[in-house]
Amino acid sequence: MKKKVMLIIMMLFLIVGCTPINKMNYEDIINKVVTSKYDIANQFRTGYKYYTPKGIAPINGNDFNEILGSSTTNYYFYVDVVSYYNRAIEEYEVDDNAFYSKKISYEEKFGYLEINKQENNKYLIEIMYNYAKIEVIVDSNKINEAITNSIVILS
Repeated sequence: MKKKVMLIIMMLFLIVGCTPINKMNYEDIINKVVTSKYDIANQFRTGYKYYTPKGIAPINGNDFNEILGSSTTNYYFYVDVVSYYNRAIEEYEVDDNAFYSKKISYEEKFGYLEINKQENNKYLIEIMYNYAKIEVIVDSNKINEAITNSIVILS
């Protein structure tokens, strides 16, 4: 009887597992990360702090500009402390010519996600959220991963 119960529990665990980010659409990725209630940081700078996901680390930086890198990708990170101090709200208009363009807002935080196709089947991803911005260029198969990492950092 115990073996059957354990087998059922193990089957439920395997069936209910996590959804891979590569199978999610861009909006679902953003909504899952932005609405999470984690308040952790592993990078501390003068005037701000942020969390870098596993596999991403600061490479170079000065003041409010940093280059964060993984084994294959560089993330160009900028914090706009002047807008934060003045509580400036930048209005974003969805770009119909972009590969993907979407406003982001949650509670009192705002921003946007814009993806544009570049040369050699590369994509420029610009994410602005919470008075900070990340730009990254990736291959088409790395778009979801780059969006996830970027929005985690910006949240």
